[in-house]
Amino acid sequence: MPYKVTAPRKELDLAPEVLRTYLRYLDVTGLRDPRGATFAEAEEIIAGALAEYAAALDDPTLRGLATFWAHTALHQGVDLTVPGAFERFKRDLDAGRVPYYEQVLDKIMQNRFVNGGIGEERAFPQPPVSMPPAPELTEAAARSQTVQRLITLAHWVGKDGRALTDAGNLRVAAALDASALRVHEDAVMGSLGGAPAGPCRIRVRRRPWTAGS
Repeated sequence: MPYKVTAPRKELDLAPEVLRTYLRYLDVTGLRDPRGATFAEAEEIIAGALAEYAAALDDPTLRGLATFWAHTALHQGVDLTVPGAFERFKRDLDAGRVPYYEQVLDKIMQNRFVNGGIGEERAFPQPPVSMPPAPELTEAAARSQTVQRLITLAHWVGKDGRALTDAGNLRVAAALDASALRVHEDAVMGSLGGAPAGPCRIRVRRRPWTAGS
C-alpha cells in the first residue's frame, strides 16, 4: 500500500478492514478461489499483519518514487484532484520552492535501484475469463439486491434531495421512513440522534445503470 497508493492516512488505515470485507464478499458469493486460503485463514493473516502494516505506513522510505512526490505535494497543501495542480507543484519543485526530505528520497532511490523495488506476482495463475455481452451484464446487475436497494434509495431521496437538520442528520420522520426501505440500517439509526433544526439538502447524482458502472 505505501509503495503504490497515495491517500490520507485515515483512509490508508482502513485498508485491512476493506480487504476483510472484500474477501468476505468473495467467500459468501462463491467467488473465492478454492486453491487459496479460506476466509478464516485470510482473516488470521490480516490480523497478524496489522502491526507490520501500521509500521510500514509510518516509514516514508517504503514509498515508491511516485507516491513520495505525491505525498510531498499533499503535505504542501496541493489538492491532487484539481486539474493542473500537480503540474504547478512540479514547476515549483523545479524552481526550488518546495521543501522535501532528501534523506528519505535517497533511501527510496536506493531501494529502487539496488534492491529492485517491491516485486509482485500472483500466488496462482489466473484462468482467462470470458465476459457475457453488455446487455446480459446489465440485466444481471439489475437483479442484484444491492443495486435494487441503491435504486430504491435514489428514488426515495428524489431529484431535489431530503431535508436534513443543521447537524447533517435526517429528520426523525424521514429516518423512520428510510428504515422501512431497509436501505442502510446503520446509517439510518445513527441519524436518529439529530435534533430537528432548519432544513438543508442532500442530493444524489443519478445516471442510468450500465455494465461496469
